[in-house]
Amino acid sequence: MLARDFMLSNPQTLRGTQTLEDAVFLFYKYKISGAPVVNVAGKIEGFLDREQIVETIVNRLPLSQTVENVMTKRVVTVRTDTSLEEAWQIPVEHLPVVDAQDRLVGMIDRQCFLDIFYKRMCRASDEVNALLQVARNGVVIINEYGIIEMMSEPAARLLNV
Repeated sequence: MLARDFMLSNPQTLRGTQTLEDAVFLFYKYKISGAPVVNVAGKIEGFLDREQIVETIVNRLPLSQTVENVMTKRVVTVRTDTSLEEAWQIPVEHLPVVDAQDRLVGMIDRQCFLDIFYKRMCRASDEVNALLQVARNGVVIINEYGIIEMMSEPAARLLNV
């Protein structure tokens, strides 16, 4: 599974010349917690997240200042062909996805990873359940605490459960 298969395409972006007030409006309107800052060529110049805006407000700095004054300038990115497992290892909340020319093409965030892994877990659970339904032998699945999680019909009959 690759980043391009799970990224949010065409994410909301900011320009460095926009104000923090513009960023607040963008975050509120689209219910996002961060946005890449891109230049006219679509290449990433930085990243602005909600915490940076909150810090600006707490320090009583004006929201009229530009995004480039507050944004993180060193941004970790992944390419579209980066494996999902490799991307998961990068300890950031928001992960911009770039093409071969380093232009922004998408975003993956931690919630996206959790959704993906939850869906994979559910699918694996469904597959195990399907195998248990057709099993002719007694199969018992026990978790790490010694608690029976699932069993096949033959196992239930053998155990009088």
